[in-house]
Amino acid sequence: MDRFDLITKLAAVEALEGDGSTDGEREAAARARARLEARLEADVPVPRAFAEELEAGHHLRAAESRLGEPAAPEPPDRTELRLRIAACLAGRLAAVDLSRWAAAWVDAAVLPDLPHADPGSVAPEVLLVLASGPPTEAVCRAMVEFLDTGATDTAAGWRRWLEALAELA
Repeated sequence: MDRFDLITKLAAVEALEGDGSTDGEREAAARARARLEARLEADVPVPRAFAEELEAGHHLRAAESRLGEPAAPEPPDRTELRLRIAACLAGRLAAVDLSRWAAAWVDAAVLPDLPHADPGSVAPEVLLVLASGPPTEAVCRAMVEFLDTGATDTAAGWRRWLEALAELA
């Protein structure tokens, strides 16, 4: 589990601690929060604003599947990729950790094979580029622009993305 995943879990546990329906649930969440904070502090202090951003912002992945079977991993969507890249640009997530996270997803998930005109082709492309190695600030900024491509402008977004990559090479 990487640092981002620990922070994601911390945000979920903190929400449960504050909104738990029973005293036991809130106490268990408080103990889980203490364990997660200890793990994070062993590495680097928890960036408080980042944990709050996660809690307020994006969806949290469910660790369990329906019927008790392991869930088939679904690659991250544009929203999660934007959040992680923004965290990297802001210095809250190291580029090398972002790349390792992406590589783990590329190894674990089946990425769709979609034509360039399909809006669903953007997120897998960004994930593959992230998995290739730690991105520079310029590449991160180009990725954010590519991720912001509208569904009706996907072909033009790909053209701009490939042009940006050629300029950065």
